Amino acid sequence: MIVRKWLAAGCVVFLSCAVCFAQQDEKLTITTYYPSPTGVYNHLQSNRMTVGDFNNDNLINSNDLPDQDGELAVAKSLYLRVSGSTAAPGVKGGEGLRIRSDVNYFGPDVDAVIIEQTEDDQSVNGGMILGFATSAAENTNYSQPGWAVNSTPVITLRGTGNVGIGTANPVTGLHVSGDNDVAARITSTHTAMAGSPSMYMGMNEGNNAGLIELTAGKDFKLWNGQYALTVNGTTGNVGIGTTAPTAQLEVAKTGGDATFRVMQSGGSNGYITSQTSRTVIGTAGETDLQLRTNNTDRLLINSTTGNVGIGTVTPVSALHVVGDCRLQGNITVGSNYLINASCALVVNSTTGGNVFCHCPEGKYVFTGGCSAAGVTFDTNWPVNTTTWRCSSTTTTSTLNCRVKCCNIM
Repeated sequence: MIVRKWLAAGCVVFLSCAVCFAQQDEKLTITTYYPSPTGVYNHLQSNRMTVGDFNNDNLINSNDLPDQDGELAVAKSLYLRVSGSTAAPGVKGGEGLRIRSDVNYFGPDVDAVIIEQTEDDQSVNGGMILGFATSAAENTNYSQPGWAVNSTPVITLRGTGNVGIGTANPVTGLHVSGDNDVAARITSTHTAMAGSPSMYMGMNEGNNAGLIELTAGKDFKLWNGQYALTVNGTTGNVGIGTTAPTAQLEVAKTGGDATFRVMQSGGSNGYITSQTSRTVIGTAGETDLQLRTNNTDRLLINSTTGNVGIGTVTPVSALHVVGDCRLQGNITVGSNYLINASCALVVNSTTGGNVFCHCPEGKYVFTGGCSAAGVTFDTNWPVNTTTWRCSSTTTTSTLNCRVKCCNIM
């Protein structure tokens, strides 16, 4: 064994060990022969010790010594062999650990100190590796511990605080990567949860999708101060605002209206609301409400006029039906109504004063109106069942009367 130390001048011979001292950097050589006359020399003590060219200047001298007392500096690798293990014939080492440095282990300019498991021939062979970065990374001064197998990263802790599993370059707080199904598994062994149920989160190759999977029969719930969403583990029913959904999708709310809303960005906005004593189906804004079957328009409620169209999407009256109708039971009408009516349009005009539109015999006023540019009418209504009157005392303009005359029953 060779130990280097700054020694005072002198020379001593002790127990067949020749020790020479000089007032310079000298070799201290400890030798013995077998068998030793005084037993095995199994103790070597030093305040500081260096193995190899620690400062990499191609010299071995006092500049390689550690800075502090009680320190050991190793230039390359340090082997710790498991007690009782035997190395392969002719090979130094054995099962245990090796501590070494590695250039660019975590990436360009990110060197590392590695602790790795070794076999009898000093090879790693899939053993555990623990690495610590020795250079600044990502503009931080923190080290980067990490675990790897066969130089493939298993766990990496970046100086930013990001943790990588299966990647040496995590870009988020927790970054999991792999070339097959990638998943995180959480298992409960609580006695109240029989069978140690688990939850998996990850990417699934077979489904080409991200999955959240639970042990069969266990509900999935999202909590944000209350149970916001529940997926029943037995029925598959989804509950929003309820933990016991009884339908494929159930929306519930305590202390207010429960609303299910469907909207298009910049477009229509429809909703279904459950209130205390009624259920509302509606739209927000100027959006018509429409019903279809077999992808065909059946009913429409105009958002501006409130007119209802059946068989038409452009209703021009409160109820506008295009197609045959069948009614069973009594009909009560508060005004005139038409059944198989035959109608005629009557138009009349005059300059100033009054203008009348008279229905022909057998027909009666159904609708009517007056028109004239910039005129305020004193009269604009039917004077009887067959005549519509338009009058104005403030103009000499042409007054127009227009009336629809029909057979009314």
